[in-house]
Amino acid sequence: NFRPIALILLAAAGTALVNPLYLWSDLGWYLSFLAFYGVMVLGPLVRYQLLPERFRESTIILIIVESLCAEVMALPLILYIFGQTSLVGLVSNVLIAAVVPLAMLLAVIAGLAGMLIAPLAGWIAWPAVVVLTYMLDVAHLLATIPHVFVENLYISLAGMILLYSIVLFMNLVLYSRLKRDRAILTLVQDEHTLLHATSTGMSSQYLQLARSRA
Repeated sequence: NFRPIALILLAAAGTALVNPLYLWSDLGWYLSFLAFYGVMVLGPLVRYQLLPERFRESTIILIIVESLCAEVMALPLILYIFGQTSLVGLVSNVLIAAVVPLAMLLAVIAGLAGMLIAPLAGWIAWPAVVVLTYMLDVAHLLATIPHVFVENLYISLAGMILLYSIVLFMNLVLYSRLKRDRAILTLVQDEHTLLHATSTGMSSQYLQLARSRA
């Protein structure tokens, strides 16, 4: 089973083992894992519990939801430390995050080409250069917009803890709803299995097992 919290904790433990100073002095380390939590845990909960079913498979909607959830998780700490936020963060994420998987794939291809067929590496790498240049240009362009940062929004430590408590409470509510929906779906499936077994004359032992699960 895919367990995102276990994966996040494993990555956090592994990186902290390599460099324990991350725990004491690296704000980016904390922001990265907060964003990972927003994308891998909070994002799917919002997607399946709050979005209408017709929007759940839309790539653009998915990027927007994941970007918002990542920002929600990182924003309290950012406000506590820096006291500022960007007004175009969501726009930049939508424009850039959509091509990140492609950029990663093209970068891997370019790296392999550099190791295996060095004379042709420059030609093989140009798609990666185009995509990465696009990402950097979009980020630079959006950063040059006047008044793009809202400053002097500092919050106290108590305020940051309160905001994270609210987010955690919402997370627990969405997770409990997801578990309830899954339980209902399992019950319906077991009921269907029971009816099918009855109609086809399957063994009494299987019927008893299906009834106990339902």
